[in-house]
Amino acid sequence: MNGCASLRKAALILLSLIFVFGLLTVPTRCGSDGQGYINLNVLGVLITLRQGLRSYELEYDRYPVDQPNTTGEVKTTSRGLLLSLLIGENSQGLNKKGIKFCELKMAKKQRDGVWLDGQEWVLSDRWGQEYQIFLDGDDDGRIANPDLRESAQKPTLPFEIAIFSAGPDGDPATWEDNIKSW
Repeated sequence: MNGCASLRKAALILLSLIFVFGLLTVPTRCGSDGQGYINLNVLGVLITLRQGLRSYELEYDRYPVDQPNTTGEVKTTSRGLLLSLLIGENSQGLNKKGIKFCELKMAKKQRDGVWLDGQEWVLSDRWGQEYQIFLDGDDDGRIANPDLRESAQKPTLPFEIAIFSAGPDGDPATWEDNIKSW
């Protein structure tokens, strides 16, 4: 009797592991890396960046960009002043409290993390490209939809912040492999 219970327990554990492994390998189109599998690392960075941008805006009543009072939307990338302010530097006196708004890992070979390009901080995705960032500069609660596949039906997004990675091909204009925050 004891042997059968152990065998049942082992079989149950094995079936559970197979089930979990199966769930982890199920293809999905959300945040696809071009092969149909979700890239959780890139999605995690998108979420971290968006939270950091929102926190900075709440703390200082502006976005961490050169021209905070612009009309319309601000288009930028994950490099320079924006990134140095988010990682806690007091660049140009724009983070007087020295708050670290984002915890980002250091890059290896200028990919998948933060690295220093001369005097400028850069955040690259796993393919070595900067993230594309869109901010609501006129405070109307929306930004133009950068996804050209959707923009005819949905010209604006109801967000103040939208970020995307150009994906494996490194081309922000080819949306099939781009990984986006919305």
